[in-house]
Amino acid sequence: MIAIRVDGNPKIGLGHIMRSLSIAVKIKSFNVPCFFICAEDNAGTEIIRQKGFEALVLHSQWDHLASEIKPLADLIQNKNVELILIDSYCVSEAYLSEIKKLVRLAYIDDLNAFIYPCDILINYAKYSEKYSYAENYPDTVLLQGP
Repeated sequence: MIAIRVDGNPKIGLGHIMRSLSIAVKIKSFNVPCFFICAEDNAGTEIIRQKGFEALVLHSQWDHLASEIKPLADLIQNKNVELILIDSYCVSEAYLSEIKKLVRLAYIDDLNAFIYPCDILINYAKYSEKYSYAENYPDTVLLQGP
């Protein structure tokens, strides 16, 4: 089971949800179950559900992810999640480290803000080669470029 942790709302838009949905569609094509986890129930979760995916809501703050670690950990355990894909600019190193203790972790990056503790790092941008991913992530699966 794969979980996708993502948010979308009027302040941040729906871009993260749309790109995560494209990944979920591909995951589903391999007959691997996946579902979404969001902070709020809003237009973003409605789009996810319209596309045929389950969207669970943490009732947390989308821009303060540290507050959701316990309910997210419970969800990971209860749903037997094997991998979580996180697509959010609001992560911190501490948040990712706590989640990585629980489950394999994939992170979508396009900011290169800090060294992300993750098992898989995704940067889909054409310019991703400019970052020193190979030297900074020797034990991480790197998925770079379009």
